[in-house]
Amino acid sequence: MKRTFLNLLVDMLAFLAAGALVGTGLLLAYRLPPGHGNRLAILNWTRHEWGDIHLILAWVVIGLVVIHLLLHLDWLVHVCSEIGHRCGALGRRWVLPTILLIATGILIATPLLLPIRPVADVAFADTPAAGTPAGEGTHAAGPSLRLASGRSVEVRGNMTLNEVALLIGLDGLQLRRALKVATGHPGNRTLKDIAVELDITMSDVRERIQTAIDGTLPPTTGVSP
Repeated sequence: MKRTFLNLLVDMLAFLAAGALVGTGLLLAYRLPPGHGNRLAILNWTRHEWGDIHLILAWVVIGLVVIHLLLHLDWLVHVCSEIGHRCGALGRRWVLPTILLIATGILIATPLLLPIRPVADVAFADTPAAGTPAGEGTHAAGPSLRLASGRSVEVRGNMTLNEVALLIGLDGLQLRRALKVATGHPGNRTLKDIAVELDITMSDVRERIQTAIDGTLPPTTGVSP
């Protein structure tokens, strides 16, 4: 009876967590779609916070599925053994489960091992960000910054210091000086986190970065992001 109740509890929790996972996924896709940054929020949570919740729910679902499989391990081994026996070479008890585990491990590890590249070559925009009122400064009112070449790039709150440095072509120290943060500030911190830390807005952050792009800061040498 206790085992039956445990199975029921795990299955119910997995079903509810999967429903919440689908719900937050739909929210991220249609209510807070990519490109809105910190301009929209639901329950005072922006797309970034809802993305964190979505990730946590995904881990919960995975954990509950693993528990479910462990509770039914004997049945799974029996079924796999029966299937393997009919396939001849896979007749041994643990061969098919082992193959499935290895395949699952490859599917999990592959996305983590794929190379990461900067997207500066595809992040250019010829017009100011949508919603920027006519006549106002492009850099402070919207997410676009103007490079020395005349092209505009989108700089958003979920971008890290390292990503911004690669995108705009500045060294890491000069960017940190423009933002008025410590020279040893971690390169994986997002602009949104820095804005919260400094108690300023993202418009202020972009304005400071634009100052560095315009070359009004003293030059620095030999420092990478």
